[in-house]
Amino acid sequence: MQDRSEESVPRPEAAGDLSEAALLEINRLWTIVRAFSNTAHDVNNALMVIAGSAELLEARELEPAVRKRVETLRVEAARAAAAVDRLQTYARAEAGAVQIVDLWSLVESSAAMRAASAGRHRIVLTVARGDTGARRARADATRVLQALLDLLLAAEDAVSLRRGARIVVSVQAEGEMVVVRVEASSEEGAGPASPGPASALTAGAQLWSAAAIAAQLGGRVSVASAVSSRTLSLMLPAADPS
Repeated sequence: MQDRSEESVPRPEAAGDLSEAALLEINRLWTIVRAFSNTAHDVNNALMVIAGSAELLEARELEPAVRKRVETLRVEAARAAAAVDRLQTYARAEAGAVQIVDLWSLVESSAAMRAASAGRHRIVLTVARGDTGARRARADATRVLQALLDLLLAAEDAVSLRRGARIVVSVQAEGEMVVVRVEASSEEGAGPASPGPASALTAGAQLWSAAAIAAQLGGRVSVASAVSSRTLSLMLPAADPS
């Protein structure tokens, strides 16, 4: 029988000064991302079966009340499939080249990805689109979406479970920049983002991450606080300076 010696598992060289707790949290998040792809595939297959069955039922003679329920089933299956696809696309995406992107589209995607969570925390999340015009920036769409999600998460932490909590997202063109503003407010005021149920590692990194992404793209992030609100702004170079 061949003798075998045991080897100790080395600490990753790229870990730097991160604590063991931070490394374990990063690894947990990474495993979630890797496992999500398989789960999303299974869910999408189930949704396709549900939607297909609903279409077959719609082709039959049905009582009005039953037909309405079948139509609702098909519509909700399609909506759920779109939500899974949106998250799967983000999870798989890698940073790409800077290009011209429509910020309204990215804002609406990020808001859709946070709507259910905001509702659970009694927050009314609204995209205030005052016009139908495009707000285009020179940026990496994947990184911008990441920054927007970070800002929304920080805004949620600022007003979560407070009376009259609201988050309003808007986009304005301002000279050489396009600005996405995420305003969190409540009747009880709005405070700095706190970890809440999330880990201190991820919650503490939200604004830092958004600011780092903005800086890489030639923009910046600002934070303005008032008595009853907190406004987080993402500024990016405009594709069509006004």
